[in-house]
Amino acid sequence: MSSHLLSVVNSLDKINVQYAWLIENDSGWEQSVRDNYSTAFTANRKFLLRILENIGEQDFKLESPELDSLTPIVVDEDKPQAEGEEEEALINLVMKIEVALSKICEEYTKILDDNPSATQPIIDYYRPFRIEHAACTKSCRFLVQSYM
Repeated sequence: MSSHLLSVVNSLDKINVQYAWLIENDSGWEQSVRDNYSTAFTANRKFLLRILENIGEQDFKLESPELDSLTPIVVDEDKPQAEGEEEEALINLVMKIEVALSKICEEYTKILDDNPSATQPIIDYYRPFRIEHAACTKSCRFLVQSYM
């Protein structure tokens, strides 16, 4: 059982690595979406630390940083739309955001859908994040495809 729980911890940590990157780099979405990254990051961190505590694991090395160590990106909402090289840089950023969100969705699938031990309250808690991330991933894909 503890190896299964460690795989859940590992998935949550991988998800938080992606959230950390998004918190510091994603300037493509409105503030409410970016705020959800921090909310999910915090919930994941509490959940994985509680699992580690419950199984008595003290040597697990987390890859994700502490939320306090991250510097959230500040977006100037009044900035005009990108053109030329800025537009290409924005498309590259959107592609990276799509990859990060896809990785997050894959890991959530592992721990929620492919896990018979996942409880309904946990599945329900993460559902809005997963729906939002899937929608953002599709939007990213559409933007990149329309640019190409």
